[in-house]
Amino acid sequence: FSGRAMMYGVAALGEVGAGYAIELLREELNQVMGQLGCEYPNAMVDHNVNRGS
Repeated sequence: FSGRAMMYGVAALGEVGAGYAIELLREELNQVMGQLGCEYPNAMVDHNVNRGS
């Protein structure tokens, strides 16, 4: 899920970059959950998630 983003963060900023990448992903997930009206990740149900690409 976060492999490529993590590698970009590490390549750019080393260990600090990994933490930064994790924080960016955490913030993005929180924003999406807020838009869906979900307080917790496990509150997302199938009609909230598009499993296709």
